[in-house]
Amino acid sequence: MPYCTQCGRKLNDGEKCSCTSSPPAQGFSNAQQPYINGYPQQYGQYPNSGMQPPPIYPPPYQPNQYQYIYYPPAKKSNAWIWAIIIPVVLIIMMTLAILVPAVQGYRRKAAQIDANNCANNIRKAADQVLIELKKEEENIKGLYIISSDPESNAAVPFDAGDFYELMKTYYRGSDKLEYFVIIRNGTVEYSAASKSWTKHSDRVGSYPYGILDPRRYSLNGYGGSASDKDTLDTLYWYAYDEIFTE
Repeated sequence: MPYCTQCGRKLNDGEKCSCTSSPPAQGFSNAQQPYINGYPQQYGQYPNSGMQPPPIYPPPYQPNQYQYIYYPPAKKSNAWIWAIIIPVVLIIMMTLAILVPAVQGYRRKAAQIDANNCANNIRKAADQVLIELKKEEENIKGLYIISSDPESNAAVPFDAGDFYELMKTYYRGSDKLEYFVIIRNGTVEYSAASKSWTKHSDRVGSYPYGILDPRRYSLNGYGGSASDKDTLDTLYWYAYDEIFTE
């Protein structure tokens, strides 16, 4: 079977190949075109020629061809910790908001009770002193004020020195307190006591009692509660004005 001398195609007997009318531009037919290293010669001798043969496989990976980008590891979420801490803190704050005023009120009430007990002890001792003075036939009638400060005594009908000496006998702590008592017809009607006359930090106790604050003296027996700013000196002048300025 004949072959075309230009393209190398098989021809039938007596057939003429149509490729003979347009010969290849390079002077070689596809069948006759020489190959070098498996590629047509038109690409030249690889790698010495200027043209490179088409790659059959992609080039191998070059280590320095791409820059490696470092991504830091994702941080762990602490949301669950805050979900525990925040409710606990809120519960503690609410508890303190309830307990602190309650504790302060309890301490204030306890301090007032102690101060009232001191005033009541002064009252009891003064009543015993008046009984003794009555036995000695002292005049204990009238309405007057006897104070731990002799200069604050008002309208006392007997010698106050005897009163102070007997007070030490019936109440040993009387010389450590400042106080005044209001006596009407031989009986203590009102008493007030504190550690000082003018310090606001020293709580004042009274008889009749006050729950959270001492009571003021009143001639009709219905004295109102004093404020937390009232000192023993303030209560004394309330009583003095009530007795001697009416």
